[in-house]
Amino acid sequence: MLEWIPHYNGLIELNIKPNISSLKSSSKNHTGKEESRISEKAQHEKLNWLATLYQKRLLTGKRKYIQLQDLTIDKVRPCILDLKLGSQPFIPNKVEHQMKKLKLTTSAQLGFRICGMQVYQKNFNSTIYKDKYWGRTVKSENLIYAISLFFFDGKKICKRMLSSFIEKIENLMSTVEECQGLQFVSSSLLLVYDGVAHYDKNIEVKVIDFSHSKITQKEAPDEDILEGLGNILKTIKKIREEKYELEKYWVEKLSGQFNFHISLEVTNKISFENV
Repeated sequence: MLEWIPHYNGLIELNIKPNISSLKSSSKNHTGKEESRISEKAQHEKLNWLATLYQKRLLTGKRKYIQLQDLTIDKVRPCILDLKLGSQPFIPNKVEHQMKKLKLTTSAQLGFRICGMQVYQKNFNSTIYKDKYWGRTVKSENLIYAISLFFFDGKKICKRMLSSFIEKIENLMSTVEECQGLQFVSSSLLLVYDGVAHYDKNIEVKVIDFSHSKITQKEAPDEDILEGLGNILKTIKKIREEKYELEKYWVEKLSGQFNFHISLEVTNKISFENV
């Protein structure tokens, strides 16, 4: 499995001292046309989100963290698709809550769901962002449209890139089939490419998130993750088959029929609503 996971780059020690007041002051120091478009309400929401992130996700003080390979370091315009694998709950005291979430998404039926997306639209010189909450709203019947957005550059879908991803996922599945007893609980599949380079070159397919994974005594591979990978593979193959219809669909949708707003971060980063 080593070729299918990001390289381990050792441990890094960080001394984290979150200071929300400094975030507030720094947000007022930004200047420029793009910043002037950001409403006070949007800034307030952003700061609240950062405060929640610090409180819930980061432990203060000196702590050691695992440092993994940056899959985007050689990408000029990194495009990333995060797919959560599996259809089973993995936290014992939250089984009911997790089952509800799984049933409301494509996870229960297909063994995977969209957990996040970043894709550069070269034709529009813009980047589309989608988070896990949007991914949970995607249903099986419109999944092909949602996934195809990741491969659409604003004008076309590169067929060679699709074929390259298909080949890699097929090879990954062959590797997983040989991993008897290894359960990939709540792992994710990352698809990465450069939005301005040759689309079929320098692509990445990696499995991440192993904190809940475990080794068992079963003399069989993880059928749950294989089902998810198999359905991802089927979806990408279907996108390749229906390439021209999907290109037409997205050209129409992204040429003005949908409302959009400027994101909170940087010029030329567009977040399309309802896409």
